[in-house]
Amino acid sequence: SSAVLIGGDLSAALRDADSVAAWLALVANAPRPVLVACTGAIGQRGLALLLAADGASLGHQAVLADGWRDTPGLVALAVRRGGPALARELLSAASVTHDDLAELGLADRVSPDVLAQRFDAGFGVRKRALRAALELPFGEALAFDLARLEQEDAA
Repeated sequence: SSAVLIGGDLSAALRDADSVAAWLALVANAPRPVLVACTGAIGQRGLALLLAADGASLGHQAVLADGWRDTPGLVALAVRRGGPALARELLSAASVTHDDLAELGLADRVSPDVLAQRFDAGFGVRKRALRAALELPFGEALAFDLARLEQEDAA
């Protein structure tokens, strides 16, 4: 399964809550890996995509734009991506740079092609298991993930 690569102008602000929620859900729940190529200013749109996607590539010219802390949904996206500690770090740090995004594990300083090679054909199944682990009680998430073993044994 090949990755979906999103690039272009990532500097825009987010204004329409309904449409933002809809496209973020599409990105987060896509069955294929969704990668973001950050090559310039990373504004609210870019940060939301970076946090919702499965991976992000930081180009040499990538820089956080003013107003990124006001990204709608920032806390929920950060908690989903890296837990409460990551959300706290993003919200409380005096300044955050694109280098910090890499150090926090939110993006890589590699080309989008190199990043895409990290995702094999079985990623979609593991992504569904990750989503189950994030959204379901532990026992149900574990049963969901272990059901793959039963399916593989039956095959």
